[in-house]
Amino acid sequence: MDIRKRIVRGFVYEYGEWRQRDTTFPDVIYNLSSHSKKEMTILRELKRSIPILNFPLENWIDLYETLQNEVQFNQNLIPSYTIKTSGHFFDILSEYERIIVKLYERNNNANMFLVERKEGTCFVWKDGQLLERDPEQLRILIRHKMTEERFFIQPYLLCKTTDGNSYNLQLQLQKNLFSEWTVTSIYPKIAPKGSIITNMSSGGSTQEIDSFLKQQFGENHTKIKQNIEHFALQFASHLVQIKKEKFQYTHELNIDIVLDDLQKIWVFDVKCPLGVTSINYSQLNQIRNHFYYATYYANI
Repeated sequence: MDIRKRIVRGFVYEYGEWRQRDTTFPDVIYNLSSHSKKEMTILRELKRSIPILNFPLENWIDLYETLQNEVQFNQNLIPSYTIKTSGHFFDILSEYERIIVKLYERNNNANMFLVERKEGTCFVWKDGQLLERDPEQLRILIRHKMTEERFFIQPYLLCKTTDGNSYNLQLQLQKNLFSEWTVTSIYPKIAPKGSIITNMSSGGSTQEIDSFLKQQFGENHTKIKQNIEHFALQFASHLVQIKKEKFQYTHELNIDIVLDDLQKIWVFDVKCPLGVTSINYSQLNQIRNHFYYATYYANI
């Protein structure tokens, strides 16, 4: 890629084979993956002159700290804290009694673990195993983790199916041809028995949202779905307004939520999906909206 000459040298699939070709810069770039520091430097340079859809978002903690100041939605945020010291960790554990420890790196759930404190004893739940630790052993563990990676912690809000599996909901939103937010899909991410990790790559599962909500909430399932969709659209619109510079070319958002016992919505992460991430029944609409919104930006 020659930024100065605005030329891209790549391969185009034609007549059954890949052929090398030089092309001019496109009208719009659709970002499909995460990038190294070097690649991000190039991406930021390209962003100066070309709309880049799905430009990588900032980490959750930075976004959370911004949203905390927004009265409209700050009551829907699960508190999130950067771990500063092991003492700070224990202060928060004492306040909430059950917390989940996460990496700043969004795509890495390998080091996620749950800590629960009961009557002076600490229990660490990681990779399907429940380990008992006294406070000093836990302090050593946290100090060690802090030297390896940047972590943050959140209170762990119990959200379980009628069968006792932990779950959360992912709300997938896209902008359409008219640059309006639409809810592409909602789907549950259900952890396997004995785990708190809901990602499909870690053994989690999903199912069609209407049948899932009907199983969990009976006659109220339609109203609950409508409330979730309304919340998602309002949240996305407000987020783009307060972070206009960051979200100028964002046309997709995934909002991760849990519902408490009163069906109140709690947000614990917002991210920009990379590529097609939805389940089969909504993939076609998702891909169609990619083209719609790229066409919208190419024509303005």
